[in-house]
Amino acid sequence: MYSRCLFRTAILFTLLCCISAHDVYAGHMTLKKALSRKFVTLNAISNGGYCEKSIKLQLTNNTDKELTIDVDPGLIFVPADTAYQNLVLLGSESFALAPSKNTEVDLQTFCGKSYAACPAKNIKYRFWKQGDSNMVKVLGYARNHNVATYIVQRAVWMFTNGYAISTIYDDMHPKMSEDFVGYIAKLMRIPVPKFFMKYDLHQRPGRAVVDRDPRIYVTLHWGHDGYRQMYLDIYKE
Repeated sequence: MYSRCLFRTAILFTLLCCISAHDVYAGHMTLKKALSRKFVTLNAISNGGYCEKSIKLQLTNNTDKELTIDVDPGLIFVPADTAYQNLVLLGSESFALAPSKNTEVDLQTFCGKSYAACPAKNIKYRFWKQGDSNMVKVLGYARNHNVATYIVQRAVWMFTNGYAISTIYDDMHPKMSEDFVGYIAKLMRIPVPKFFMKYDLHQRPGRAVVDRDPRIYVTLHWGHDGYRQMYLDIYKE
């Protein structure tokens, strides 16, 4: 019985080694896994801004094999100077790394710290962590449905800064905003908001990005198709 257990253990160990070796030499993995296994060394610097391709990753392949890297959604990078924003990767991009070579890629980002300053160019960043599973799913939905960039930005702040779901809105894309909010509300099992708040955003390096005085939007439905806007002036007593 003892020898039989040893034999089974040896077989299991051999299979695990084969699986691990195949995983390594197949050379196709996520960026997060490549970093954790030290197959890749990474330096990150800002390109300026936050809601565009605002981060440059300088990557070195530490292996003698070609690697294909898939960028995980929702990876969060933090700046050396914490007065500036964290940057969150949209993710799902793929790129190849030649054996023992360097490459650079510019990736789509979002601000992950709404009260901080918009990054200038050439600020050093480092990888911190991946966002939670709901943020990852929301970013995947946004990419697959081509949700407008600044609507996605407002959704990211819901996860990183505790913004209300009612702030995920763009009056230039009302139907897209409502569909996106509907998906998020269902995912997180929270009510769909009855009205929306829109904060103006800024991209000037060094200044805060969010104006603190929102405009309020209420969706009105009447007996014909299409969207219209009605502006209300609300007065105090």
